[in-house]
Amino acid sequence: MQSRHAPEVKNRRGGGGLIATLCGGGGEGQSSCLLAMVAIGLILNVIVCTMLLTGSFGPAAASTSAASDAPGINRMSVESGGNGAVEAQLRTDLKTWRDSHEKVTGQFEALKTQYTELSAADREVRKMLAECQATVAGAAPASSGSSAEDSARIASLESQVSSLKSDLSAAQAKAARAGAPSGACPPCAASGVDHSRLLKDDLTASPFDLKEHEIEWKCDASTAASSNETLEYCPETATNEQFYQLQFFDRPGAGSRAAIRKPKPQPPKCVQLPPPDYQFPAKVQSMPLALGESAVHWPNLRVQKLEDLLVFNMGTPKNLYHFNASFYDYEQEAILDASAKIIPWGHKVRLMLDVGSGGASLGMLAKRRYDVQVVSTVFADWPYCEYITERGQVCMYVDAMEAMPFAKFSYDVVHSSWVFHALFSHQLRAAYLEQNRILRPGGYMWIYGGWSFEQVDTMTHLLVDQLGYKVLFEKRAVVDTNKVKHAFDTVPFQLEWTAILLKPVRADESKCQRVPK
Repeated sequence: MQSRHAPEVKNRRGGGGLIATLCGGGGEGQSSCLLAMVAIGLILNVIVCTMLLTGSFGPAAASTSAASDAPGINRMSVESGGNGAVEAQLRTDLKTWRDSHEKVTGQFEALKTQYTELSAADREVRKMLAECQATVAGAAPASSGSSAEDSARIASLESQVSSLKSDLSAAQAKAARAGAPSGACPPCAASGVDHSRLLKDDLTASPFDLKEHEIEWKCDASTAASSNETLEYCPETATNEQFYQLQFFDRPGAGSRAAIRKPKPQPPKCVQLPPPDYQFPAKVQSMPLALGESAVHWPNLRVQKLEDLLVFNMGTPKNLYHFNASFYDYEQEAILDASAKIIPWGHKVRLMLDVGSGGASLGMLAKRRYDVQVVSTVFADWPYCEYITERGQVCMYVDAMEAMPFAKFSYDVVHSSWVFHALFSHQLRAAYLEQNRILRPGGYMWIYGGWSFEQVDTMTHLLVDQLGYKVLFEKRAVVDTNKVKHAFDTVPFQLEWTAILLKPVRADESKCQRVPK
């Protein structure tokens, strides 16, 4: 019988140890014993081969128990009965590890042979090069023709050495990626292998003067174009936002257990069952996704292919491209690359809110490349959250045009793309004041979309004139309204505006008009 916690097998007969326990039950017991010993031998064989090939064999490694070095194999506690089940389990484990052993051993043998050949060739060429250089150094002055011939030979040998070094590095990298059966890759860091998609001008390895990204703002510098644009500043108390936060929990105070219920969506009355042919998503997915591949197993979303998602929204079929990761990933990667010249992702940014994230490729790439934790928010006109979470990204249904359930100064970057284009000016002010609340001082407001001239004027007046943001990047592309006649509801589409703005990290508070405590 298989033990759930795999305890140590004890000798119940007072002498004879583990062998007596396993083999003391007649013919069937002896068969189980034989299979168990064969399985243990194979496991030890795989461990020793792996340790020899990866160079990890040593006193410390040799003292490690076989069970801890062979993850995935269940130790068995064999009792007097149930030997048939033990035998079946051992046969299954034996076949699995035999297949794994043969596959990995074949990979390592091929790579070891290639490495040995390249090393031998490298030694031979180095020897020839050394002999040639010694001959040239010790020889009497020769004719110009002979000297030129020797120089050409040395140059040729040096070129061969360089080529062999490159081949050796490639072989080492390939061997590292093959790894041990557990999938671990300890040599990768040492050999410089980089599994992420990084470009040569990636700013994580480039100098970035962060002092230039610390600006101060004076409250008296802000101007209000009208009375309804006057700003009041929160009191400097630790609890100044607590009451606001408690409203999301329908409680009037921190110590109160009384709930004042407000209208909110009620949980569904039905229980979700797993879709037919559901497959648990892979933990790590290539990013960006290879061309032509699907990012998710579509039956997990109860459809069979990408085009079937039109059942959610027949009105905007163009938005299907958000779910075509083998295209959308590359588009968003280019956008992230461009932003990395402005935003110090690898030096400073840890948390990002992606408002209206579409297929969320931007956030996934930022996470993979820069270790940035990203929260994606979406509108429920498409199955965005189902798709995004299938790919391993956090997703929330948040109405970004209202109060958002985040504490002040929560995010280092707030990004929005084609979300607020249909809002009137007073609605835009409210939306971006809320985003300003949750953006950390010294953080980055990243805005992209199609707008009217009035909308852009409203946003720049609020963020730059009134709140002291610094424009780090801005691009305006005016639309030819004779060719593009389009409006977002009643708001005209007049230009595309992209901007990255830096929030002040300090404020001169002497003239700030605060809300009474």
